[in-house]
Amino acid sequence: MPRNPRLAMLPLFAAALVGLPCQANAKDADEDSGYIEAYVSGVTASGQASDGSEDADKSGGIYGLNLSWDRDSGDERFGVDLSSTYFAYSDPAKKDRWSNRIAGSWRHNTGSDSSIAVLGDFTSHMSTLESSEADQVQVRGRFAYEPGQHRFRLTGGWRWRDYRDRPGFTGDGPVIGADYRMRLGDGEFLSLEGQYEKIDSDLPSRSYRRSTAGIEYRKPIDRSVDLVAGLRYRDWTYPSRPIGAGTQHDHSWSPEFELTYEFAKDWYVGLGGVIIWRSSNNPSYDETVKRGVITLRKRIRL
Repeated sequence: MPRNPRLAMLPLFAAALVGLPCQANAKDADEDSGYIEAYVSGVTASGQASDGSEDADKSGGIYGLNLSWDRDSGDERFGVDLSSTYFAYSDPAKKDRWSNRIAGSWRHNTGSDSSIAVLGDFTSHMSTLESSEADQVQVRGRFAYEPGQHRFRLTGGWRWRDYRDRPGFTGDGPVIGADYRMRLGDGEFLSLEGQYEKIDSDLPSRSYRRSTAGIEYRKPIDRSVDLVAGLRYRDWTYPSRPIGAGTQHDHSWSPEFELTYEFAKDWYVGLGGVIIWRSSNNPSYDETVKRGVITLRKRIRL
């Protein structure tokens, strides 16, 4: 039995995922699609503390395998995603992690340009803002409206975390968000996003509130090269970490880019970079982080 009783819902969640294809089999017009993807990444990074984008920056290698499967049954769509990722850090003081994730989704078209969806996932050994290693269950609902070249989405849900780096302690809280995407051309998009999240933990120093706002531009440079550039702002507080007359309050700006080149059919190489300017009223968390990533991916379409 999981250490966190709330994670006891995991077997029911897994059973629901197994049952999704069975519900769709009754449709004659069902269409399946999916892929398997393997990748390896090399990371060079300068950060020392968790920077608001979860995993604290440490150089090393990342090795991953993903499986994604979808079944389209007309007005309903079911999906399952499985992934396994190994994080090998070059810093001997940082413990390597092997994280696994199982996710499922159900979407129903409520009109010609609107839909509702339910999404759930379980991730083991993940790195979060407040923990170096935690298990998480997340359940969300989503409404989408897509008139013409535009897409608006509202998402809300709840997350439960079990801290492996502090056995016996847990955290949970809501996450709500909204995003907008405009299609500018073939494969060219401009996206805006906003999110608010909250974690309350029985280990008070790990409780936090965080807001995120971002903008992203995606454009194909030619048939085999894609460019993504973005800017994100994060602002978060720790209500139970006293600093002077107040509590710890951090914020960061992070411009980022990624260039992806398909050099052979379903073979990709990517180059990405991020600079994170982080400010805090706790000098221990006040720093500039520079991160570079190069990734090789192979996709097998099912």
